[in-house]
Order: sequence, then C-alpha cells, then structure tokens
Amino acid sequence: KEVEEMLSQEKAQAAKVEADLRASLGKSESLFAQSEALRSQVNDLSSKCSAMESEKAMLSSELSSAVQELAKARQQQQRGSPSDQDQTVRVLHFVKNPEEQARRNHLNARLEVLEAENVALKSEIEKFERSAGGGAGRGGPAGGGGSG
Repeated sequence: KEVEEMLSQEKAQAAKVEADLRASLGKSESLFAQSEALRSQVNDLSSKCSAMESEKAMLSSELSSAVQELAKARQQQQRGSPSDQDQTVRVLHFVKNPEEQARRNHLNARLEVLEAENVALKSEIEKFERSAGGGAGRGGPAGGGGSG
C-alpha cells in the first residue's frame, strides 16, 4: 500500500512537472514569435535608417555643391564682368538674399527632419534590440536607459 501511495504521489508530481513544462513551452513559443516580430521590425527600421542616411548624404552633397557654386559666382563677381567694368550696369546684392535664405531654410528644415527621424529610428532600434535581447527574461525592459 505504501508503494501505491508513493507511486500515486510520483504520478501527481510528474503530471505537475509536465503541466509546468507545457506552460513553459507555450511561453517560450510566444516569446520566440515576439522575438521574430521584433527582429522584422528592427530590419525594417534599419533599412529606413539607411535610406535616410543616404538621403542625408545626398542633401549634404547638394549643399556642398551649392556652396561651391556660390563661391565661384562670388569670385567671378569680384573679378568683374565686362558690363560691370564700363559702369553701365550696377548690380545690387542683398545682404540677406531672400532666395538664398529660402533655399538655406528649406535645406536646414529638411536636414533637421531627417536628423530627428534618424535619432527616433535609432532609439527604436535600440529599444527593440534591448527588448529582444535581454528584456524577455526579466519581465520586460527594466531600468530606463533614457537616451536623449
């Protein structure tokens, strides 16, 4: 009879361990699915970030080119053109050229938007990597690595 009781207790304990294992398996499958979803999001964000980096480089190149063109134009202006030499035409140059100011404002605004998006995307990537890499075992992201 003692053997039967021990056997019954062992069966109950084995059933509990099996139930715990099934629950753990369910949790790990869920975490794996979340990890895959986060990995996909990180890949998407990384590609967006790369595209924005390329656009930023292109805009920087365009800005550099515009600055070089402006420098060349100023050099030509300082050397003078034939119409300036005979004093028949006078050209007024605004200290605050509205067209140049508008162009500069547009480029600066676009650059600020791209930089802000870039920072936001990098922050999201870091957050996803932290949650995918180590946050799962601790019940979620802990301690705030507030980047700013």
